[in-house]
Amino acid sequence: MSRKLKQLGIGESKNGVVELDVLELAYLLWSRKAVATQDDCLLEWLDLLANHDDAATELIVYIDLLKRHCRVTVLSEKSKLVRFLVSKSGERFMVIPLREGSSIESQELISHVREASLNACKLLLALVDSRGSVVYYEAERFDANSVKHSQAREL
Repeated sequence: MSRKLKQLGIGESKNGVVELDVLELAYLLWSRKAVATQDDCLLEWLDLLANHDDAATELIVYIDLLKRHCRVTVLSEKSKLVRFLVSKSGERFMVIPLREGSSIESQELISHVREASLNACKLLLALVDSRGSVVYYEAERFDANSVKHSQAREL
């Protein structure tokens, strides 16, 4: 199983054991590529998301990125908005999943743009609408006098 997970780019191997983020496990259950039990009860992917704020939005973005044939690394640090590191066709991205109608402070966004730049990445905001469709916006740079608005981009 660990070899198959490695092929899928899912999980992080530590000392011969593959550790999964809750989103990775939810994806495996959702896609029926794995089953999981707890106390002899079969777990469903929805059970995993019940106690995690914004997990449904994050899972939608994660699935969308995988469908677009991106290599996705799930970041477990919950204190940050950036949830995924993504690579596709030689480009690297840091991705912030957001629900339609949610907001992000400008200073926090500027901080993430700088962090992405320092890590040779581009910052993408992944907006999930009420129907589950995802649109990606690239946040490039900010000037105190004028804000450059980015167009939606296709991965």
